[in-house]
Amino acid sequence: MRPALAVLFVVSLAASSAPAFAQFPPPGVYRCSNADGSPFGTLSLFAAGDYQFSVAADASFKEKAGDPGNGKGQVSSASTSITAQSGPLSAVFHWTGTFTTDAHRQHTTFRFTGGDGKTVMCGK
Repeated sequence: MRPALAVLFVVSLAASSAPAFAQFPPPGVYRCSNADGSPFGTLSLFAAGDYQFSVAADASFKEKAGDPGNGKGQVSSASTSITAQSGPLSAVFHWTGTFTTDAHRQHTTFRFTGGDGKTVMCGK
């Protein structure tokens, strides 16, 4: 009986200390800026990869009405990579990127690159 308990303990310890390979960015509202720091838009990320994006009209991040970049869609995530699957982030901006989360500070930052090669940073 003791060897069986030892094996069970080792297996459970290994499983609990294994690295997590799948990670999804936390839901929230993220302000996005161009590489020069100028406002680009607001990304509202919901559970399961749903999002809403609003292009910034000005420094207040108010939505630029009628912009084709405004809309809803889905993103997918693998490890710390994120890819726009549908909606304006895919159809208009062609975004792919990465994200990092500082759990201690509860802060997530995204770095997206569009089809035109421009970089956009989003964070809380």
